[in-house]
Amino acid sequence: MLRLFSNVLKQLNNLVVVINQQGEVSYVGPSVERILGYKPYELLGEKWWLKTCANIADPELRKKEMQHFITQAANGKSIISPLEYKLNTANGDPRWFSWNISAGPEASWIKIGYDITESKKREQE
Repeated sequence: MLRLFSNVLKQLNNLVVVINQQGEVSYVGPSVERILGYKPYELLGEKWWLKTCANIADPELRKKEMQHFITQAANGKSIISPLEYKLNTANGDPRWFSWNISAGPEASWIKIGYDITESKKREQE
């Protein structure tokens, strides 16, 4: 069964990221290699923020954002979703993603990102 889930995650055209309560990335789905050009292990811990998210690479800003998420979860509130922001690929190209975020086990957050780069380009034209 585990192999089946692994194969499903690999075939998705979406990014799957799990963030722990300290704001560190504890899981990145295998589709990240095809979509962003990184191997999943290259983006664990702080590396996700440093390599893909120039806009929230600052640890203080990220900590503030995570505290907001944790407070919302503790108060039984959901996160405003979807959120849209740009990620950098391994070759430096920016790609836009829309994220659905939900609470996971042990005060973690599960983020599923949908590539919206083409629609953003059309929007800007």
